[in-house]
Amino acid sequence: MDWQVTEVDITQVIDEAITVSSHYIREKNIKLHKNLQNDLPIIPGDRDRLVQVMVNLISNAAKFCPKNDGAIRISTTDQETFVQVDVADNGIGIPLHQQARIFQEFTQVHSKENG
Repeated sequence: MDWQVTEVDITQVIDEAITVSSHYIREKNIKLHKNLQNDLPIIPGDRDRLVQVMVNLISNAAKFCPKNDGAIRISTTDQETFVQVDVADNGIGIPLHQQARIFQEFTQVHSKENG
């Protein structure tokens, strides 16, 4: 894979990812809360890959949120040497014993295992 590292405005990345994921959010009537810091620094990164990561996080959060009672929160924090982006939801969650697996390639924790 070739990375196209450029200067990236993470706020624009998040906004684009929300736009791309908006049909999932509307479909389930999920509340979206954004708490993005003002004046975040421009960061080096591959903009397209960062958008894809954010789309995956947001759409996955929407997938597992309860219909008509779901909430997704996206926030940013400038940590001086990096920008932290948090995506949180009130979905079913992932059991502690399954959490290490989700970062393995081609692994997904199924919802029936989360009960």
